[in-house]
Amino acid sequence: MKKLALVASVAALSLGLSTQANAAFINGSISFSGGLDPVALLDVVSPLTTFTPDVLALASGSTGDLAGSNGIASVFPFSATDSNVVIFTAGAFTYTLLLGQNLSPVALTCDATGLCTDSIALDISGSVTGGGFSSTAFAGTYTANGSCQGPANGSSCTSNRTASWSSSITALGINVPPPAIPEPATIALLAVGLIGAGAARRKAK
Repeated sequence: MKKLALVASVAALSLGLSTQANAAFINGSISFSGGLDPVALLDVVSPLTTFTPDVLALASGSTGDLAGSNGIASVFPFSATDSNVVIFTAGAFTYTLLLGQNLSPVALTCDATGLCTDSIALDISGSVTGGGFSSTAFAGTYTANGSCQGPANGSSCTSNRTASWSSSITALGINVPPPAIPEPATIALLAVGLIGAGAARRKAK
């Protein structure tokens, strides 16, 4: 009887692993939005490379396999140079940043009334996990917009700093790409260069 139970347990475990290994990739899109912590703001968002959100954010417009994730989302601080850090969770899904690139700030400018605005944008990519699906690659954008009061036609804040951010993410329905590894030819070329440099130093001595 014990042997029969053991065989049943192993079979169930094998079935579970097989189901997990064959889980589908995620398709769909989702948007996030919220505010930025005013303590971190300078003039206002364009100098930022680390983004510290307010406690609450909103997930909206979810489609495909991500549908049903709308509502309050959990958001976390991240740097434009971070890798392998969780930035959002919403519904059953977790979004992990693997790469940020093309950081594009627009400097602060003030109009004739002293209303000043700036912005910054970042392309992001990473993995989305959860809901019984396989870990799936995503691509998206992260944009922040700031405003404040400053001198007329100036370029600096004096008061009333506020900022908001939004992020749009699309699950690509494909496996998460592995980290880039140098090609063998590149490694060989680097080795030849190092050997040549070593020989040149010996001759110089």
